[in-house]
Amino acid sequence: MTKFNVILLVSLISILGCKRTSEVKNNSNSVEELHTVGYIKLNKIPNSTYMINKSKDNNTISFNKSSENSSTTISIRTFDQRKFSNRKEFVSFAESYMENQMKLYEIKSLHYDVVGFKSTTCLKFDGTFRDSTNQNTNKEYIAQEGYLCLPPENGSKIAEIKVVHFSNERLMPDDVIYEFQNMVEKLEFTKN
Repeated sequence: MTKFNVILLVSLISILGCKRTSEVKNNSNSVEELHTVGYIKLNKIPNSTYMINKSKDNNTISFNKSSENSSTTISIRTFDQRKFSNRKEFVSFAESYMENQMKLYEIKSLHYDVVGFKSTTCLKFDGTFRDSTNQNTNKEYIAQEGYLCLPPENGSKIAEIKVVHFSNERLMPDDVIYEFQNMVEKLEFTKN
């Protein structure tokens, strides 16, 4: 074997080895990005500046990010509820549930919209609230956006998918909304 052939052979082995290492890394990243919460499969998670917390019962996952001036939590949670006889009954429950979740705070705005989302019925919500106990901090306002859903073929299960942002600004930053919407677009409901 000539010196040139040896160099060529070593180069080819190196290139193939690097390609294989790259494929293994890419596969491990996609596995790390895939999470299952109850009957929801996440194919995309927020960027790496978020800390991930997953409950032991595998029914809640949250992505948290904090700075001196704000904090953000994107969460997905599934829980049992009674079986609803029709869409109107679910929507009434969902509106009441959301209002109870935020009743400690002063409502600045709150909007609901019943939507078909991922082949199921959801109450889409968004709102801004004021926490009067935090008025001397940088986290006086709470902005939230999300969905409360009846996943298909899951009986009495409910899915809560939302982002909550605390800051001294009334509106949620565009980059937070974008991260949340990008993640939600890629999630899937699975059968129970």
